[in-house]
Amino acid sequence: EADEPPPYRIVREDGTVHPKGFAHADKGAYGMGMVVMNTESEPGDRQPWVEIWHPRKLRWTQGCALLRLKVQLPDSVKSASELDVCITSTHLRIGTVGDADPVVVGNFERKVEPEGDNFAWFLVPDEKPPLLEVCLDKATADVYQTFSYTTLLWPRLFDDDRAVGEGLFEADLTDLPPHLLDKYRREQARASQQSADDRKRRAKMTEEEIAEETARNWNEEFARHGMPGRMDTTNV
Repeated sequence: EADEPPPYRIVREDGTVHPKGFAHADKGAYGMGMVVMNTESEPGDRQPWVEIWHPRKLRWTQGCALLRLKVQLPDSVKSASELDVCITSTHLRIGTVGDADPVVVGNFERKVEPEGDNFAWFLVPDEKPPLLEVCLDKATADVYQTFSYTTLLWPRLFDDDRAVGEGLFEADLTDLPPHLLDKYRREQARASQQSADDRKRRAKMTEEEIAEETARNWNEEFARHGMPGRMDTTNV
């Protein structure tokens, strides 16, 4: 059975086809599986842009805390003064002065900060047709309250778009507030060191001792979550 073609294109920042555009599509959604985490540098050209029509053509990409859009404008637009850009926490409308028909309009999938620290929009120089670039901060509450930074990745830009598959976007943590990024790096370093220490310690243990420790660790998790299941352990 032929798969449903996705109603969007996976492209690079310049609009050319991205290699991830050849990834497997499931029910009209490209997916890569595991989400790649970037903490030391931006993913750069590995990060795709999603090209959609809403109603005119635009493409968008994201990090954990930021959204970037590039909107194709009518050929008649010569300067930013001819644009009418309206952004609220839940809605985007881009039009031209004197024209009732929007260039782009839609309700965001989640909330944004319309007056965030990184908010900006401008005409990209020397682009034909004219191109508007927009940078938006995702909602501060989402960034600070998330239990996992991968959940900050939006599955779609507008709430009526087709969702993209998990793992298509990499998690770019470099755009997080510096103290949150530093906290994440410390936690990851601590977890890596703990894992290395555990491997060294287990190298000196018998298989029975390893099995016993594993069972006890599972039982602690079961008890912590109020689950009745228990694994067999020795009564020491």
